[in-house]
Amino acid sequence: MNMPLISTPTDYKGLDRKSLKRQDEFTTQVRGFFDTLAHQWKLFIVAIAVLLCIGLAITFYYNHLVDREERGRDALFLVKRTLLNELKPFQSATTNSQAQMQDYENIDFKKIDVDKNLKETVTQLKDVIKRFYGTRTVLDAHFLLADLYYKQGDWEKAVQWYTNTLTLSKSTFEKALLLSTLGSIYENQGKYNEAITNYEKAFSLGEEGTSGDVLLGIARSYLELKDIAKTRTTYDKILSQLPNTEYAKTAEALKAQLVGP
Repeated sequence: MNMPLISTPTDYKGLDRKSLKRQDEFTTQVRGFFDTLAHQWKLFIVAIAVLLCIGLAITFYYNHLVDREERGRDALFLVKRTLLNELKPFQSATTNSQAQMQDYENIDFKKIDVDKNLKETVTQLKDVIKRFYGTRTVLDAHFLLADLYYKQGDWEKAVQWYTNTLTLSKSTFEKALLLSTLGSIYENQGKYNEAITNYEKAFSLGEEGTSGDVLLGIARSYLELKDIAKTRTTYDKILSQLPNTEYAKTAEALKAQLVGP
């Protein structure tokens, strides 16, 4: 007897409903898997796009900083040319090159009023500080302006600009050098307690390149205050911490001259 090619409706009655349900769940799970995959892929694309945007923004910002640094250096170079021109009337007759003049060794700054005789230089330096704030050039401009006032002997303005430079500097050595210079200014003014304060701050930074001069400055200031005991203690510190140096030789010689307890 031949079997029917197509099942009759009564054949469906024998199918397991649970089997049908499991097939529906499987289909749903497969569809859900691909839906989730598609969603995660979209998130991945979005994440890549965000990272690319961040990368481009960082690159743009970095290039912007580099460009500002370069333009700042160019501007400061032009300021230094202006300074050389304004210093020419005060140049020693024996100077034959700008290279010698660059170090200002032949210039008697005591005869110069920075704000009056170097007016264009001061104006340009302040402009550089304003236009290129946040760059290394600004720190160098502060240094230059402070040095000019220092060489002139305008202690008030020198302190102002060195203090401003100190707040901008991130280098420990530069900070120690600036504090040492401030100590020297206060010492020149006869403000020995202020000098000691700044010298000690400089020494606390632990920079070997400035420690010898700083300790000698502290000793000089204590000597001016007639505090022989602390002067001697400072010389002893030089001898113990900087042995076999010119600072130690100086300290030993000066210590031998002390009179008092």
